[in-house]
Amino acid sequence: MPLLNFDYQYSYSDVPAEARVRTRFVSLSKRELCVGRETWPSSGYLSTNDGTSNGVYLVVAQRIYAFKDTQHWAVCREKSCYNPLSKGESLDGYLSYAGFQLPESELSAEKELKYKPQPFWCDQGHFLGQ
Repeated sequence: MPLLNFDYQYSYSDVPAEARVRTRFVSLSKRELCVGRETWPSSGYLSTNDGTSNGVYLVVAQRIYAFKDTQHWAVCREKSCYNPLSKGESLDGYLSYAGFQLPESELSAEKELKYKPQPFWCDQGHFLGQ
């Protein structure tokens, strides 16, 4: 399993002017890493079948807001759908405030994103066409 700060780096920054949290994933590994779905991080493995968060939260003023995946996606089993990254390559994305159903009164407040990406080694994936 790839290790944070050894095989990859992950960071986020709050961008209130854009009403979203930007995310950045950088591969440090010699082995190719696969990260989430094609629309990472805003949809895919983040949510359960009922649309509620599967470990993605925004903490604002001691309140916890769970991410709700509003994008529905079809199943894709090809390697390209998992954003394969070689050493030094990065993947930028975002999570919109709307996905957390953040009230307007909290838009400019300080935020902490609770989310741990779970990349995997691409050479251990089971993809169609391989």
